[in-house]
Formats: sequence, structure tokens, C-alpha cells
Amino acid sequence: AFGIVLGNLAEWAPADRPITSFDLIAAENIHDPRALAEELVGQHAPSVHACAVGKMVPRRSQEDRERGALPLVIRCEAFNTLYVDGAHWRGPMPTGVAGLELVDPIEAWMDRKLFVHNLGHGACAWIARAHDSSLTTIAEAISLPSIRDRVQEVMEHAATIVLRKWDGVFDQESLQEHVEDLLARFASPLLNDSVERVGQDIARKAGRDERLVGCMRLAASVAPDSLDVLARLWNDALAFGVEGVSQNDSDVSIANNRSRDRSFVEEMTALDPSESHERLVLDRLSNR
Repeated sequence: AFGIVLGNLAEWAPADRPITSFDLIAAENIHDPRALAEELVGQHAPSVHACAVGKMVPRRSQEDRERGALPLVIRCEAFNTLYVDGAHWRGPMPTGVAGLELVDPIEAWMDRKLFVHNLGHGACAWIARAHDSSLTTIAEAISLPSIRDRVQEVMEHAATIVLRKWDGVFDQESLQEHVEDLLARFASPLLNDSVERVGQDIARKAGRDERLVGCMRLAASVAPDSLDVLARLWNDALAFGVEGVSQNDSDVSIANNRSRDRSFVEEMTALDPSESHERLVLDRLSNR
């Protein structure tokens, strides 16, 4: 889809301003959209800037569907800040745009989004399902102290990992404020975000570059003392699929066939045991 959009833009660009002169913002949490654009459209690629998107937009609720709300009517939270790559602009850098914050290096903010926000969100869903499969919303789950405490522990460890990698970009106080802000946002009942939406698709979310294993790979090099706290989530994530509750058949299959065997973990995560940090993560996830 990304390639199709770029191709269409190339066709529609005015003759006196080819697409190669454009700066585009990829609001999709893609880590390197500039390289992807060049791979897809070659020399005709614009300068595409990565963007860390933190706004939570749940799926339409059954209540909205039943009351006949228009398909384009959605619920979303009020958080509207986009953290956009502030480097390599071909044209003038945008100024005075409400909600747009140019940052450099963008990779730090992408890591913060994936390892603090996405991991914390996923942790809430996975822990909630393990705690009580009748819990349906993230707000319900995070209101329970036993769940909130574990989620907060995970997020604070993730924040420490990000800080150790990006010391000088972030500081401990700002990251702690970020964790507390996210926990408050997760707790909003008005958002009506579901445990199923946030936690599902385990086959993808258990991958080596994703929120949990990706954070553990980074922890292995900068904060190995955090590995055990993160590894506790592994079994919760794999067990997320529950017959009669889950909407994703793949999640149920993974839950029914999960194993502590090292070969199973290697297959799920695609970690490389010949690489020392990845082997350390495999050691923590196997035979637990």
C-alpha cells in the first residue's frame, strides 16, 4: 500500500515540482520509511520522514454499530502530538504546526513508542487475559492494582532500557512522566479500548523486532538486569488465545501448542543463537 501511494503521488505531482522534491511524513510507526520508499520507487522517491504515532484509536464498538453510527465516526483519545524526524528535509522545515514536534534522532522516539507505549499496552492486555479472561477493556484491567502494578513495573524497566540507550536524548524524569501519562491514558473508560484488540496477533508481536523480544534484545546489551521482568510476560503473551474468547484463530493455536522448548522459542522469535545478546534472550525465554 505504501508503494501504491508513492506511485500515485509521483503521477499526480505537478510538472514543475516532481515528487523527488517533496517531504512526506509517514504516520505509520515505520522505522525507516525513507529507505522503504527508495526500495519501492527508486530514484523517484521523495524524502519520507519517520513519525512516532502515539494516539490510540480503538476499533468501533458493538454499541456504535448497533446504534447505527456512521462508519467514519470513530472514538479516539485527545493526545495529538506527532513526533517527526527533524533531519534530512529537502524543503523548508514545517513550523507552527499544532501537534507536530520535530525531533532528532527520530530513532530514539521510535524506540520510546515501541518499547514503552506498545509494550506497556500489550503487557496490560496479556496480563489481563491471564488474570481473568472475562476482562474486556484495557480500562477495566488497568483499574485492578495487581495488573496495574505489573504493567507499571514492565514500563518502568522499559523506560530504563530506553534511557540507557538514549541517554542525552531523554532523562529519567521525563520518561517517568511519560510512563505515568500512558497509565492514565490506558485507564480512560471513554476510550473503550478492548483487551482483544490490544493483545491479539501474537505471531507478529512475538517477533524479534517487536515490542517484547525487541525490548529484551536491547536490554541484553544495555540493561540485562531487566530481562527477568520482561521474560515473565512471554508466557502471558503466548497464552493470550482462549477458545471462545479470542477472535484470532492463530492466537488460539499458539496458546494450545506453546512450549518451553528452545526450538519453539527460536521459531516464534527468529532469534539467532549464534549472536550473544540474542542467545541471552533465548536463554531467558526457554524452559521457563
